[in-house]
Amino acid sequence: MRLKPIILTLCVLGCLFGCQSKPLSLSFDVPPALCFEEKIYWQTESEPVVENQMPIATVEAVSPDFPDQNKTVNPSGQNWVDAAIYRDGDDLILEHENNTARFEYRNAPTKQERVLKDFDETGEIAPPGMALPHFVYEDMAYFLLGKASAGEAALLEPAGTIRKVCEIAGENFDGVGHVGDELYASPTQNRYMILHDIQNDTYAWYENENYF
Repeated sequence: MRLKPIILTLCVLGCLFGCQSKPLSLSFDVPPALCFEEKIYWQTESEPVVENQMPIATVEAVSPDFPDQNKTVNPSGQNWVDAAIYRDGDDLILEHENNTARFEYRNAPTKQERVLKDFDETGEIAPPGMALPHFVYEDMAYFLLGKASAGEAALLEPAGTIRKVCEIAGENFDGVGHVGDELYASPTQNRYMILHDIQNDTYAWYENENYF
């Protein structure tokens, strides 16, 4: 007679642990981030303004560098636990102990502006006038940030491959690199991606230009 409660308990536990995304520990420091309604919002320098509003939620806890639970922040944003969350247009405002900050999810299409680099993939200074390694994904340009690992790529999801190599990428899956280079992305955030250089078997983090 006690079998049904046991089975129900196992099902609940299976859902709680089986439906969560994989924790992601990054090899570089990331800014404070908030997961809210299946999107990751990043703290920015834009001025936060709260005018006669009621909070829509409260920050509940800390989760991984890319927060994977609703109303949680990453370790960099741990001081925002218990903060009130306000909505301001497409942005979120956090308020806690007389401190406020704006958190944004930016997805404006690339302006296709030329970005010059002062270093190459090894960290050495490169000749001026060369385009910083980049690619276009979901109409947004991503630029080289730094080294990544195969382990970090495995914690993201495959997002396609580079289809066309050009000096200045303008269309989705255009890039500076090699045809067939593999892209990896996170389903909840659009700030960081990984590119796998298939010829040299190296991995690198890229950052969305919207957050520069």
